[in-house]
Amino acid sequence: YESTPAIPLPIGGWATPASALRDGYTGVEGSYDRVWATLAESGVNFMITLEEWSSGSWPLESLSSAKKAGLTLWYNCAGMSADYNAEKLAALLASPDADALGAVYVKDEPSFDGIGETASLITAARESLGETSIPVLGNLLPTYAPSDWVGGDYRTYVRTYLETAKPDILMFDFYPYQKGGDNIPNMVVNNAIAKEEADRAGVPLYTYVQTSADSSY
Repeated sequence: YESTPAIPLPIGGWATPASALRDGYTGVEGSYDRVWATLAESGVNFMITLEEWSSGSWPLESLSSAKKAGLTLWYNCAGMSADYNAEKLAALLASPDADALGAVYVKDEPSFDGIGETASLITAARESLGETSIPVLGNLLPTYAPSDWVGGDYRTYVRTYLETAKPDILMFDFYPYQKGGDNIPNMVVNNAIAKEEADRAGVPLYTYVQTSADSSY
């Protein structure tokens, strides 16, 4: 960190503010922008979308609010077809706020058998983005996923994903605080494996930080 003082440390969040806070629902002009400003004040500098894929206007509204707050927007199109994603990405790229589009997130926690599909989605998203340098990625399962989900060996799962899908960023989920105690030692192992494989592939690693409770976590 000390050797790269001019490079901001990326600190992102999952996910964008609830749609109930949008101006059209609150009836208050600028209400959604103010929520994004609060996020920026907290130190977050990018946000991953959640419900935006389901609307024609929400992706553009979120992109606009993110730009006003000085954040970037990671468009999450996990679960959607390549053609549907292409339509949404075209609208985002045509927006006057397009420079606030920070990344495209095409798949959430693919299994080992789903790596090929993830690779296809990443390729299609890159084609839709054209000459832009916007990163495209998925989000991997953690080490505590069932063995058959990761093909029996976690390192092989990560390496196969990197070699096959060729994401611009390696990222994974790991919920360290669960009922019955924390799981920090295993998270350190997960980080170590991911860091080694990310370095081997020449891509940055974005690791998971749990900052609040959710369900049983």
